[in-house]
Order: sequence, then structure tokens, then C-alpha cells
Amino acid sequence: MSTPPAADERYRLLIGDEWVRPDGAYEIVNPATEKVIGFAPEASTDQARRAAAAAR
Repeated sequence: MSTPPAADERYRLLIGDEWVRPDGAYEIVNPATEKVIGFAPEASTDQARRAAAAAR
């Protein structure tokens, strides 16, 4: 397993009108080679709830 970059190094989540640091990141895997090709931000449950509330 690869080590993802620190959440504040590359990725942000847009919640309402604010860019926030995600709580983590998960691997993006190429299914043909099974190699890690990148990382995507992973929101916490609270961040997902806040984003849903802001979208209403």
C-alpha cells in the first residue's frame, strides 16, 4: 500500500463556500494493473453531513 500525501498538501473539499482539508485520502487503483495511480480526498461523516446541509 502506498502512502498518501498529507491531506493538506494537495486536496481540499468544498463545503458550502469554504475549502476545507479532508480527514484523509484513499487510493485510486488502475484495475488493469492493480497499481496505485493516485489518491482522492476522503471526507469524514461530519464533513459529508455539512456538505449535504450546505447543498440544500
